[in-house]
Amino acid sequence: MDDLEEAVPPKVHIFKTIPFSFPQKIPTTLFNWKRIMIVLWGTQCMFYVAIGGLLKPVWDTFTKACIFTAVVTPFIGYFMVLINMFTGGWGREESRFWCNMRIMFLSGYNTMRWCIASVVDPCIVMAASRTMGEDVLTSIWAGVAVAHTYYILATMEQTKAQPIDWEKYKNDFDVDLSLVHDIQKKNIRNVNVNPIIVCMALTIIPWTVAGWVVGFVVMTYQLCMCVNAYRYANSTQTFVVTDIQYDIIQALFRIAISWSFIFLC
Repeated sequence: MDDLEEAVPPKVHIFKTIPFSFPQKIPTTLFNWKRIMIVLWGTQCMFYVAIGGLLKPVWDTFTKACIFTAVVTPFIGYFMVLINMFTGGWGREESRFWCNMRIMFLSGYNTMRWCIASVVDPCIVMAASRTMGEDVLTSIWAGVAVAHTYYILATMEQTKAQPIDWEKYKNDFDVDLSLVHDIQKKNIRNVNVNPIIVCMALTIIPWTVAGWVVGFVVMTYQLCMCVNAYRYANSTQTFVVTDIQYDIIQALFRIAISWSFIFLC
């Protein structure tokens, strides 16, 4: 990759047309973006617990555990991301375990996101299945299917990732999103998209057969995730745009579905 310092910051557009920027006094960096997300999820958790406590929806123990996990885990996940960046990563460079958010982002993948999503979204799907009358075993299988889909998407993302000269950036604290976006636009490498197409088919068929309203929303959510992965795989968009869009897609659908559990029960 070209040196970050030599790149000219371009405009970053998400969902093709929407300019992505912060107020002038706030740098458009990875750390600041994740801070916005943790504030969003902290607020979501606070209101969800408060309203849920007032309305007292009727959930069985399994459903309640799934919903609680789905609502709280995103906040914990973004907190872990900020701690990872603040501490300079976990583990050692020469060891088998080395988790560094900055190097993952610069290279073009985000294992932490997929690990967190593989906890949150299966719980959402299991809770949705239970609220629609499915038994626990069927709900678990639905959750396993989502986790397997995310494993495929995460593997594709790692396959597309490109190595960087880590020595140039290892002492940096943050990542300038505009500069990295420009660098990634100049380093395009497509990967096989067939696994993503399979994931989309597996997402459509079960929920179409089920036919429930909540199931349709879950299906739309999973399709949006797959389409976002597809656009990254064929280099229609950079990883910077892809990761930001993942955050937005997940926030919109997770919040909408989780609140439906309260008001539709």
